[in-house]
Amino acid sequence: MAWLSPAAGSRGRRRGSERAERAWTVAAPDVDGGAGSPARVGRGAGVVTPKGRYKVLVVDDDPSVLATYRRLLCRAGYTTLTEDDPRKVLAREVDATADLLLLDYKMPGMDGLALLAELRRRACRARCILVSAFLNEDVRRQAADLGVDQVLEKPVDACRLRRAIDDLLPLVESMRSEGTGCAEA
Repeated sequence: MAWLSPAAGSRGRRRGSERAERAWTVAAPDVDGGAGSPARVGRGAGVVTPKGRYKVLVVDDDPSVLATYRRLLCRAGYTTLTEDDPRKVLAREVDATADLLLLDYKMPGMDGLALLAELRRRACRARCILVSAFLNEDVRRQAADLGVDQVLEKPVDACRLRRAIDDLLPLVESMRSEGTGCAEA
């Protein structure tokens, strides 16, 4: 599995490579240089930030929204993996190392809550943010029952999304220290 690190960013990519950005073939960071050393990633180079150690899995069926979230999260310093089909997430078991899930609610084939229910059944305890333009009390109740930490209504403001993720980091740290994350499942 390849995670897009914050060092990879989106600088220097051509418009035609959007498909590659959404694909699973992005480069993973090589971080053996020690603290504060540059990490080489694909064609780019940068410094892995403290946030870069947090892995965010983003699932949304809209390619433009997916690309926007990926760019936003990488610029904010998070290691990011994107997928446009929730069934692929389950088939590839990509949740195994995710610290945080950012899920769209309305997707063809399987909605975000059904995906989360299956991940929870598989003992994934990653923190979760659900994003949707189709929110009602029933969706909010189901989300709460599945342990969704935050529900955001689309369109999501970039500052609000970063703040929501930053607010969950202490819970992610607690989950890691207790050994109750997805990687333990």
